[in-house]
Amino acid sequence: MINKYILLFSLISYNVSMATDNSCTFKEMFYKSPEQAGRVRDMLYYANCKKKTSQSDEQGDQKEEDQDLEFTPLLLRGAPGNGKTLQVFQIAKESHAPIAVLMGGNVQEPTEEQDINKMRDHVEEALDTAGYKVPLVVIEEVERLPAHALLFLQKILKSGEYKHDVQFACTTNAYDKLGEEFIRCFKNNVADFYNPTEDARREYIHQFFARKMIQLSHEQVEYITQRTNGFDIRSLEEIPLNLYTAHGTNAQKYTRSMLNEAINKQKDKLNKNKNTQKWWDSKLFTDTSVTGKVRRYNPIKIDENFFVSIVPQHMDDGK
Repeated sequence: MINKYILLFSLISYNVSMATDNSCTFKEMFYKSPEQAGRVRDMLYYANCKKKTSQSDEQGDQKEEDQDLEFTPLLLRGAPGNGKTLQVFQIAKESHAPIAVLMGGNVQEPTEEQDINKMRDHVEEALDTAGYKVPLVVIEEVERLPAHALLFLQKILKSGEYKHDVQFACTTNAYDKLGEEFIRCFKNNVADFYNPTEDARREYIHQFFARKMIQLSHEQVEYITQRTNGFDIRSLEEIPLNLYTAHGTNAQKYTRSMLNEAINKQKDKLNKNKNTQKWWDSKLFTDTSVTGKVRRYNPIKIDENFFVSIVPQHMDDGK
C-alpha cells in the first residue's frame, strides 16, 4: 500500500514541478540520475506530504502511521565534480525536505567526545528545525571523518535510531577507504557518480554549449568529446565558458586551436587539483541578525524554493 502512495505522490510531484517550476528537475540536471536517488526523493516527498496533511489527526494515530516508514541511508560515491552534492540538494528541493550539511573534514574538535557531540547536535538541530517534516541530513566527504566519529555514525545508522525520523545521505570521493561494516549500513542503497562515458560527454557538451547560446557543429562536438576522456561534469561545463569568454558565441569562428586552448585550460585545472570549490559556496551567507561570525563549516538549510542558508548554531566571538 505504501509503495502505491509513493508512486502516486511521485507523479503528482513531477507534474506540479513541470507545471510551476522553471528550475531543473532530475532528468534535466543529469544525463542519468541514479535510481537510488529517485527512490529517496519519492520517500521523502511522500513522508513530508503525509505528515503535513496529518497534522489534524490524533497524535497516537500519527505516531503509529510514522512507524510504517523507514528511511534507508543513501551513499553517493564517485569522483569529485560529478554531481554528488548537487544531487542531494536536488533531492531536498524536489521532496520539500529541510537539509543540513556537515563536512566530514571539519569534525576536528579538541576531544573525541566533542566530535561525537558535534555530530549528535547536527542531527538533533536538523530535527528541531524541520518541524513536521523529515530532514535530509548530509555528511559530505564522509571518508574524512576521524575514525571515532565514523564509528559513531556507523553506530547510529546500524541501530536505526533515527530510521523513522531522518533521511541520512553521505557522499564520498574515496569509497575504498570505507570499511565493509560501515558500507553495510546502507543496505546496497549506493548511487554512483563517476566521470561520464563518451556518449554522456557528448550529451553534456550539447547541453552546456546550448546554455551559452553556442551552436556547435557536429564535427566540433565530436572533436571536444574525443579529447575530454577522463573529464568530470564540472570540467565539461567550464569549456563553453572558456570559449565564450575568449572568443564570443559564434562557433563558426572557433578553430581547433581555440578548442584545444579551452580544453587544455581545464586539463591544467584538473592536474593541479584547483577545481575543488563546492558549487554552493557562493550561496552561503552570514546571518546579519546573529552577533559574531558564523563559521564556514556550519550546517546548511534549504527550503522548497532552493534557497540556501546557514543554520547559525556554531559561532565565533567575532574577533
